[in-house]
Amino acid sequence: MKYFIFDDKFYARSDSFLNGAGPEDINRGLFKEGSVCVSVVNYAPKVIVTSETNLKTKEEAILREFDDSFVVQDERIRSNTFQVVGVENELIKQIYAAFKELKVVSVIPYGLALRAYLNSMNLVPVNRVIVFIDNFGDKIFLTFINDKVYSKASRIIHNNKQETLTEIKRYVQNFSSQQKNEDNNDSPYFFVTNSKEIHNLLLTHNVVKPEDSAFINEAFPAIEGHSTAKFDTHFLLPEDLIRLRRLQHLKNRMKYAAGSLVCLGISLLVFFNGVIQKSLSSRKFNSLQVGLQRANEDLNIQNTKHYKDYFFKRIKPTSAFVIFEFINNIPEDQIIQNYSILRNNNGWKFEGIITAETKSSSLKNFNKNGIFKNALVEYIVLSDKPSQRIILYFN
Repeated sequence: MKYFIFDDKFYARSDSFLNGAGPEDINRGLFKEGSVCVSVVNYAPKVIVTSETNLKTKEEAILREFDDSFVVQDERIRSNTFQVVGVENELIKQIYAAFKELKVVSVIPYGLALRAYLNSMNLVPVNRVIVFIDNFGDKIFLTFINDKVYSKASRIIHNNKQETLTEIKRYVQNFSSQQKNEDNNDSPYFFVTNSKEIHNLLLTHNVVKPEDSAFINEAFPAIEGHSTAKFDTHFLLPEDLIRLRRLQHLKNRMKYAAGSLVCLGISLLVFFNGVIQKSLSSRKFNSLQVGLQRANEDLNIQNTKHYKDYFFKRIKPTSAFVIFEFINNIPEDQIIQNYSILRNNNGWKFEGIITAETKSSSLKNFNKNGIFKNALVEYIVLSDKPSQRIILYFN
């Protein structure tokens, strides 16, 4: 894997590569095979705040910041805050064209690669804004990194020490003004540079204190950061991005269509199954209803004859009246399981149990008429059948 930094020229950490080569130089066959990763310096970063749950609002905010001439990537900074970075289409095409013989694996913003390097080196002080000064010989790139948010890389021509120092101060002052206007946050700065000369210049002119600065001995920290971290951000060619979006849109439509067909199939299956079951249940219910009516008629006749003889021969007329009232209040399609009349301290207690004829039969409420107007009715289950226990106290 080969790693490059690209502004208008290419830079690499390699003895065999001449830094400052243009896309046309690489096109001449400098690299024949392999894969490449590129950190692009010329990018436009924006921070947008949008609804945490409404992705459409985020897309609309991005469209307001960037038109179709940019390839855009976004990164969530906080719950409803995103850093959006755009790179011009023509610049992306130049990168891919320069490495047309190779596989371009990753194209990311230069500031993102710097942030990854600082994280790997534990050079991210809490509540400090990092001013990163990256030395490229005749020029330097100055980048501000505040927590996860990174600024664009500002190019400063490095021909004169005093002019370089003045430009650094100016950029820091401008950034401070923006921070106060936007966030009212005046965070102290921490300077990091890979130029010993610029580091000494900052210290000798009292721009920064030694404890607020660091010198790193790394020629290309962005390349080091790009090679040691993994990134979700990747700038594709505009045509590849359009093709990918169309493919994703087609996949979403296919998923929606498949889901609709499955739902339709299930609905039809449930509908026809319901129709069949309803028809079978209706026939069975009609048959059971006829049989039950006949059985109840026979049972009523037998019960009346049996209990009438029993009542008048074996128990007192008062108790017999209670039992007759009990039988008269039993709903149709219900049968007697048992009954009893027992003496208690206050008089007599009648207790009877009625059940539905079958387990599948519905339970009809006992009619609380006559002397059973104040009877206590309990709903119970007897032999897996819905049942009712009727209790009446009388003198």
